[in-house]
Amino acid sequence: MIYRGVRYDTIKDYSEATDAGNYKNLQQALTGLEAGNDAIYNGRRYTLAGGIIKAVDADTPTITYNGNVYTTLKNFADAHKLAYKSIHNALSKARKEGKDTVAYKQYTFYLDNDGNIMAVSK
Repeated sequence: MIYRGVRYDTIKDYSEATDAGNYKNLQQALTGLEAGNDAIYNGRRYTLAGGIIKAVDADTPTITYNGNVYTTLKNFADAHKLAYKSIHNALSKARKEGKDTVAYKQYTFYLDNDGNIMAVSK
């Protein structure tokens, strides 16, 4: 596994050294990874080339709401005094169920085909 020019011997080593996310979840996300068929997990894109998994930081979508741009869901939640973990869990559940909208309190989150937040309305 290679990330930012550093080679890691195992997925577990990479996961622990780079804050890539939970090792078991990452391992599951990479199951079935094939050349030409990327996987995205926890904000990183994974590709398989020459038997080596390469990880790069994916283009992180931003959230724009009322003219303000938020780089993370946590920033949005904090700015609007919302419980980040609750929103995160609701969005995760919706993504797993293939939904394209999520209602949380007075907000509606609209998701694209990859599960990224495209828009938020009140």
